[in-house]
Amino acid sequence: MSCNEPLANQEIIRSNVYRIDRPGAPRRGQALLQGLAYCGRCGSRLAVFYYSTKEKRSPGYGCVYESQRSAGPVCQCMSSKNIDEALTQMFLAAVSPAKIDIALQALEGLEADHAETRKQWDLQLQRAEYEVELAKRRYESADPANRLVAGELEKQWEAKLQQRDQHQREREEMERKQIQPLGEADRQRIKELTTDLEHVWHAPTTSMAERKTLLRFLIKRVYLDGVTEEGKILIDVEWHTGAHTKTTIARLQVGVWAPKTPAAAAECIRELRSVGLDYDAIAERLNAEGFRSAKGLDYDDRVVGYIARTRGWGHKPGKSDKNGKA
Repeated sequence: MSCNEPLANQEIIRSNVYRIDRPGAPRRGQALLQGLAYCGRCGSRLAVFYYSTKEKRSPGYGCVYESQRSAGPVCQCMSSKNIDEALTQMFLAAVSPAKIDIALQALEGLEADHAETRKQWDLQLQRAEYEVELAKRRYESADPANRLVAGELEKQWEAKLQQRDQHQREREEMERKQIQPLGEADRQRIKELTTDLEHVWHAPTTSMAERKTLLRFLIKRVYLDGVTEEGKILIDVEWHTGAHTKTTIARLQVGVWAPKTPAAAAECIRELRSVGLDYDAIAERLNAEGFRSAKGLDYDDRVVGYIARTRGWGHKPGKSDKNGKA
């Protein structure tokens, strides 16, 4: 085991923990952009909201950073449904064999730039270490009886130590912010997947955690803005190559996830009301034909009456309305 392997393992463990500066490990939840979604207005990482399974709603993305930090207002919230669908299309369109080769070449160039940057930082650190050692020797060779000279040399030594430590912290910060280079195994896996990635993506055996892992191979961040343009969501995808792809999609209207009466059942109610059947008779007919309400229950006169009245096919029932007469 190399001396760098424990450090690399520690970094992997840290990156798997969800924090404001780390996406966390891909999880099984249905929100595709978990850990990758950022607010297009303030830049904060978006939280993921899940709802009761009875509601049958898609997860939501929301910017609650100011709300949690200082009880400020929620910046924005939006459903993940059409966002995830748009990102899936963009990802699959980008992942073709030709585009993958270009992307990997660009990534190799980016990694080469990072390697050159690390080399420059290493040279600066070597220079700082040399200056620390030089200041130390000057201090140790000074005449202890000459307190003024010794004191000044000690201050210079301390200053060089601080400069070296500052260089070290800045280099560590630079390393933390830079992306981890893809290994040869990762590159080969990406190339193999491009031949039939769409099939793999939509396969029932592919878990959400695996889809998120695939997404993270190419996408670094996704900025969402559902406020600037009314009724729209602006999507800005930042790829690992440094390129950006932007698109605009329609924002889902409030209530689109709510249970709805099946269209066939609603049409049946309309037709039966038009020939004068009352709500009880219509409910019996619907149940006999196997229809279920928006909540998956049997129909009764109250449910049928509500559907008919809200669509203008009936009136508010009175005491004698059960027989279809006012």
